[in-house]
Amino acid sequence: MEGKAMIRNTSIIIKTPPQPSPEPNMESYGLMKG
Repeated sequence: MEGKAMIRNTSIIIKTPPQPSPEPNMESYGLMKG
């Protein structure tokens, strides 16, 4: 049961694409823009 749960969690993490949060992007954009 534990092994299956771990595999399920890892598969979910791999399937979900990394979504870029807008806050860090805006901060980096502001720094770049100066």
